[in-house]
Amino acid sequence: MIYSSKAQVVASLFLVTMATADMLTPTYQWTDEMGKTIMCQKCPPGTYMAKHCSSKSDTVCLACPEEHYTQYWNYLDKCRFCNVLCQEGEQVKHECNSTHNRVCECQLGYHHNGYYCVKDLHCNFQDDTMEEDDEECDNLVIDYLVNLNISAHTFRRLELAIFKHKGRKPISQKRIRNLLKAFKNIDPEHPLLPRLLKSLQEANIHSLERKLRKRFLEQED
Repeated sequence: MIYSSKAQVVASLFLVTMATADMLTPTYQWTDEMGKTIMCQKCPPGTYMAKHCSSKSDTVCLACPEEHYTQYWNYLDKCRFCNVLCQEGEQVKHECNSTHNRVCECQLGYHHNGYYCVKDLHCNFQDDTMEEDDEECDNLVIDYLVNLNISAHTFRRLELAIFKHKGRKPISQKRIRNLLKAFKNIDPEHPLLPRLLKSLQEANIHSLERKLRKRFLEQED
């Protein structure tokens, strides 16, 4: 009797577990060929829906083929293609598998600039002499200011500080970039940042000066 009681308990727990698993499996609505709406179980990650369920059979799920994946429970009629390809300066971090697309990361000596991997630069923003990477370092400063959302008022003051006059055209990222490039070309033998900081200081544009120092100088300490 004791053995029978234990067997009944085990069987009951098994049925409860199976019922709970069914309840947790995501479902979707499907209208069969008879026009009847039924609830079908979705297919787990790594598989796709090969055949919808019916009133007599469960959903048929098949494994994704090579170079294809599904990341979530689904009822897709085919798996997604692993379309991420590592570009120049990148390497594979996680290879494509049945549940995830390929993931890339920057190679050693490269960093992510928000869009793609670019080669690390060795910028000495404290130095006043041009070195090998300083052309690209100047471009980093220009890109930073272009994307800083400078106000029209600050731009007018910057324009006045650099060229001693104010323009009349509306402010735009293109105008900011052109202004900074023109300032850079006034003295191409010396790095842009020290000259720009001096002009900002003389023009009392301290908020912009502080942002540049924090971004390019304080991180070197």
